[in-house]
Amino acid sequence: MGTTIVHQWDDLAMVKNPNHPELYQKTFLNPADADHADIRASMILYEKLEKGGAVLPHYHDVCEIICVTKGRVQFYCETGWVEYHAYDTFIVSAGQVHSVTNIHDEPSEQISFFVPAGAGVKNEVFKTTILEGGEVERLMKMAGKG
Repeated sequence: MGTTIVHQWDDLAMVKNPNHPELYQKTFLNPADADHADIRASMILYEKLEKGGAVLPHYHDVCEIICVTKGRVQFYCETGWVEYHAYDTFIVSAGQVHSVTNIHDEPSEQISFFVPAGAGVKNEVFKTTILEGGEVERLMKMAGKG
């Protein structure tokens, strides 16, 4: 049995994600933390989308659970773009294309939990595949962001 891990907010680095416009993140849990706690998890991230920010259309090799904690967003999944707000939660299966855009003048915030999908999967940093060119542009236009 391990000891309790504490990550204090002010000690966590806020990092700009280079792959998504105006997305900033702090890591609450990484694979080493998950191993230490003997749980199946890839990562848990705090994410802040500034005005005009977007998580571009993409998919993962893990399940992602996204809980919006502040603001209003548009969320894209197989049914198209829909507006949501604080405390709405999305459970996105591995391999499912999804996207989130901030649709308010104030930043939106969310907590994203990345959970390995399938039996025998190890805790490791998840893989992200961003859609290419025309498909990204098409989906972002649908959201009014292109």
